[in-house]
Amino acid sequence: MKLLWYITSILTIFLILINNPKTNSLSNFSNQNNLINFTSNDQSILRKIIIVNILFFLLLTIFSIVNI
Repeated sequence: MKLLWYITSILTIFLILINNPKTNSLSNFSNQNNLINFTSNDQSILRKIIIVNILFFLLLTIFSIVNI
């Protein structure tokens, strides 16, 4: 259960960092200016995935608190 919770939290952080257009953190790793180019459709899909992932994380958190 905790492993799934950890994976979800790390995936959420990673997806948010990818989606943030103001940071160049991923391009710094590879020394390229545009590592990932997203179209507007790709960005909307990514935002939906992030929302679902955050909701799943919150559900796992609530479930773990209730089962203590």
